[in-house]
Amino acid sequence: MRGRGIAAILLVVVAATMPPAGAKPKPKAAPVSLYLHGSSPVGEIDGMQNWSNIITGEPLTFLPMTPEKPSSSTDKSFGIGPQGDDQCSGNPVLPTWDAKVQGTIKGHMKLRVTLLSYPAPIHIRVFADVDELSCDLDYDNPVVEKELSPDPGLNDYTIDLGDATTHISHRLILMISPNLAGAGADGRVIYDSTAHPSRLEFSCVPDKGTAGCAAP
Repeated sequence: MRGRGIAAILLVVVAATMPPAGAKPKPKAAPVSLYLHGSSPVGEIDGMQNWSNIITGEPLTFLPMTPEKPSSSTDKSFGIGPQGDDQCSGNPVLPTWDAKVQGTIKGHMKLRVTLLSYPAPIHIRVFADVDELSCDLDYDNPVVEKELSPDPGLNDYTIDLGDATTHISHRLILMISPNLAGAGADGRVIYDSTAHPSRLEFSCVPDKGTAGCAAP
């Protein structure tokens, strides 16, 4: 009889810990890779076109960052020069990418990127749910940021940007700039090719009712 009693208790415990019949399992964190893309071989052309949208009354846009892997064998590049205001939550005349993201980022965020540069410090920042050109007094603090002093020449980097745990309602913006505008730092971000698929990586729990954290 004692054995039957223990078995009954175990059945009650198991039943209490099981989800209700028909209940959907909670979404789990899944890896997300957002690849840096562009339209022109030289990113400055895209940047100036995006900037000119303001003059024509069109919405300001940045370069796209999506889960789609690059398919071209030809590199694109964007200069990391002292042009523009770097105290902005994204600036189209600096290397800046924009992604549609909805969900909760968990843990550290990494940037895998190819840089052509000389050893001058650059600033890498990721912003969440900010308006375009939130600059100076309207500047929004990034979710994560990192300063890097690249080695001279063409090199691949895997950069741990730190703990990015936060909820994202609609967008992530990545900006790479000189450490200080006007400091003379220069170099180029290499991206959007099969040889140099620069990308932002993190784990994310998608919001309820969504297929995933990142839109194509």
